[in-house]
Amino acid sequence: MLAFNDARYYTQAQSNALYAGATATVFLTGAQIIDGIKTFLRDLIVQKLVPSVELQHSDGTKLARFAASSAPNAVYLSVWDTGAWRNILSYVLGDKFDVPADDIYTKGKKVATQEYVDARLKSGLAFLSGQTASLTAGIQGYTQVNSIDQVFAIPAGSRITRISVRKNDDTVPTDTTCSVTATSCKISITPGGAVDGVVAITSASGVVLFTSAGAKGAGIFVATLTIST
Repeated sequence: MLAFNDARYYTQAQSNALYAGATATVFLTGAQIIDGIKTFLRDLIVQKLVPSVELQHSDGTKLARFAASSAPNAVYLSVWDTGAWRNILSYVLGDKFDVPADDIYTKGKKVATQEYVDARLKSGLAFLSGQTASLTAGIQGYTQVNSIDQVFAIPAGSRITRISVRKNDDTVPTDTTCSVTATSCKISITPGGAVDGVVAITSASGVVLFTSAGAKGAGIFVATLTIST
């Protein structure tokens, strides 16, 4: 019969101490929740076919994820959106940055900085164009591309020198010279039915910079700005 003080058995106090030590240890394998600030003196390395680092809210809600792949050699930044990861930015080595498919202006295209565009536009004349949706006489509409109201960026040191407006079934536009300096602007067209309506250049905030006549009749109109330095 073994005595209670047999060295081959742990006492309750020893068992408690071992359990406390185990719960305070970071395991090499298996799922585990770790609390408190941990400082690592070396880089973290994640080895997987598609390694990633995921950020979550304290309630466990997924927020964002940074991932990478080797075929192709690329990195991805994603956010959690209605039950699935949605890429908001990716870069494929030797190719280009890519953006979400719902960004119709930059998806699959080369993107330039505003400084690059300004430098090229200042080399000569530049033309910015857009068209309105179908308008009823007396109802104002803005120039649009893909049904989105357009704000036209004007390069620093440049000005709008001409605005041309015509209905999409007219061959001769109404040309009006002007001199408008702005960082950005919008073109609004108000058809006048049997009489001339109003074409206005406004700032992005809505301040009228220039008005002219020429939007006669209802329908779809095309407006073109001529910008020069």
